[in-house]
Amino acid sequence: MAPLTAPGPNVANRLKKFLANSIPYSQSAFLSGRLISDNILVAFETLHYLKQKTQGKMRFMALKLDMSKAYDRVEWGFLEAIIQHLGLGERIRRIIMSCLKSVSYSILLNGQPIGSIKPSRGLCQGDPLSPYLFLLCAMGLQGLLQKAEAEGSIKGVAISRYGPRVSHLFFADDSVLFCRATEVEWLIKELEVLIRKFWWGYNDDSRKVHWVSWERFCEAKEVGGMGFKEIEKINDAILAKQVWRMLHNLESLCFRVFKARFFPNCFILDAKESNSGSYAWKSILGARDVIRKGMVWCIGNGQSIRIKEGKWLPMKPSRVILFPLPLTMAEAKVSSLINPDLGLWKSEEVKQLFLPHEASLVLGIPLSHRKPPDCVSWSCTPSKEFSTSSAYKLLAASASTDQASSSNQAN
Repeated sequence: MAPLTAPGPNVANRLKKFLANSIPYSQSAFLSGRLISDNILVAFETLHYLKQKTQGKMRFMALKLDMSKAYDRVEWGFLEAIIQHLGLGERIRRIIMSCLKSVSYSILLNGQPIGSIKPSRGLCQGDPLSPYLFLLCAMGLQGLLQKAEAEGSIKGVAISRYGPRVSHLFFADDSVLFCRATEVEWLIKELEVLIRKFWWGYNDDSRKVHWVSWERFCEAKEVGGMGFKEIEKINDAILAKQVWRMLHNLESLCFRVFKARFFPNCFILDAKESNSGSYAWKSILGARDVIRKGMVWCIGNGQSIRIKEGKWLPMKPSRVILFPLPLTMAEAKVSSLINPDLGLWKSEEVKQLFLPHEASLVLGIPLSHRKPPDCVSWSCTPSKEFSTSSAYKLLAASASTDQASSSNQAN
């Protein structure tokens, strides 16, 4: 009796031929007759064109997307709907779904397999069929981008007058989008709309009621939300990490390049906006507000901290001096309150300038005789080190507070 052949390779070979003629050329991975290096070359050439484009009012941008744990998060229902939509046939659909749903896992306990876990989503890494099934799912995102481009919602980049416009390039689970810089906010909102529609089971034939607001969905699970993430706040938190690195990683190439170009004589927190700066630099400047919300100055020599505006008091929530200072001290630094020879606070001057409780807080801050430079710590983590997750929570909490304040004022 001849040995049985697993269906995976046979179905994969059939899918390979079908997908090579069905998937747009913006996807270059896993397909016969295509090289992933093709899209790499197109991406590099397009990015080079954008860097050289210095004239004209129109600005373009490139956005790199990476699908986190892409294989693990493939929904079988969505994959089945894609197969039916493409008309691959009932037999192929049954074989593919059978391959997916027949998988089970066991846990090894003391060397013995225990239990049977049946997954409900995801693709198996290393299976010859999985890459082609993932390409089917990626066609959904490609279709949405092509629809948006056809409707004029986004416009790609053409590197020559008669060349094709490139709006997106796919590299398996990685992708690069090209569009006008003014369309960034539209893209973010559109992605959030797609998430909401998917959650409520929206399709073209029926419009489902959204029983809970998107803001409520994005609240933490601890306070009754679903823990969904707002893309714009995630982006701000990631950009804030770059600001944090430019405050601490002073030997990095990134810091040295940007400092020499944009803030040679000050900290990044004091850098002025530049019309000649790139879109990335302007985005980093905008993220400084995130750092300002959560930062706390650790006093060394006091030469970098403004008395009035700096967050340097060991007192929550504001950490700033509230008592009005004389106009002559509007720009004064904390170093003016420190005796440089003794390495101690000028206690009499501190008591004259501030309210009693503020003066007590200031005089309670320890000083070092070594006079180290001032440094910034992060108030939102126990380790005092910045993290994007804590920055996101800070932004979400600030938004909730602002929303509550607006509601109270309206009432």
